[in-house]
Amino acid sequence: MTTEARAASPLPLPALRGPAAAPPREAYFEVTNRCNLRCGTCPRTHMRVEAPADLSLARLVQIAAQMDVVERAVLHGVGEPLLNPDLPAMVAHLAGRGARVVVNTNGTLLDARRGDALAAAGLAELRVSVDAATRETFRRIRGADALPRILANLAAFAARGHRAPELSVWATALRENLDELPDLVRLAAEAGVRRVYLQRLVFNGVGLAVREQSVYRDLSAREEAVMAECRRVASGLGVALEGSGGAAEGAVGGGAGADDQAWRSCRRPWKVLYVTANGNVMPCCIAPFATTDFAGITLGNVERDGLARVWNGPAMRRFRARHQSDDPPTPCARCGSEWSL
Repeated sequence: MTTEARAASPLPLPALRGPAAAPPREAYFEVTNRCNLRCGTCPRTHMRVEAPADLSLARLVQIAAQMDVVERAVLHGVGEPLLNPDLPAMVAHLAGRGARVVVNTNGTLLDARRGDALAAAGLAELRVSVDAATRETFRRIRGADALPRILANLAAFAARGHRAPELSVWATALRENLDELPDLVRLAAEAGVRRVYLQRLVFNGVGLAVREQSVYRDLSAREEAVMAECRRVASGLGVALEGSGGAAEGAVGGGAGADDQAWRSCRRPWKVLYVTANGNVMPCCIAPFATTDFAGITLGNVERDGLARVWNGPAMRRFRARHQSDDPPTPCARCGSEWSL
């Protein structure tokens, strides 16, 4: 998980009302926790997060029905969404309820059939993760020699000229791939993609998700030069380059400020519902990538207990209260200081 640069939706941030919260209007649905890659930065590569599961269309409809309004829905989690055959129908259902629907994918399965089905279903945004510009670096990070296939899928999707979804490439900046980021911008442009996001590594100390790979707030002169080259290349090719959190102009080394309690400004536990493929609720999309204590970030089960009971239930209230204290939960404590909000 990585983190996502648009984790804060365009919706206005709600005011804090203690540990209680108004019903959520934005949701992350983990449509599967299965995956066809073994990324070095992903927790599921190194440990079992939850029992293997897919979220069926019927289950998604039942969960979403407990939300009065769904303004934005992200179909993504610890897994590859295109492995779920119900994905286009899920998009159509949520779009039919007025949601802006986003799918994050690794792109390996983005063939014409799947891509056209998602476009026809009303998908608003399709994000494709590409963490390298060379096959060898991609293999080291993603665990498979899949870069040529992904680039071909991107180019073919862009060439079909769908008016929607908006197509973008997402890259997690690591010391492992930093020198390749300008070329990644070039590859995206060659494939017909006009928007690239650089996001920061969220690390939990396992695999490649370690502090030593992070470039957040710790850029050397050489690394600053790489970022400047990314901006120059993007500008010359007409590619919009953006960065996660407080990053400006596509840089990944800036920050949310020197505040040691930067997490306090986060509103995810008050505004965004995150549901795993097993129906469990976690505090946000970043949490599974920021800790190995998955039991500690499971705050209830929305299918077993119902959304209302979980959303303002004892576990969620305790989490929110601690979130606004000087001793926040583990996934929150380093947010804004060791990775971006």
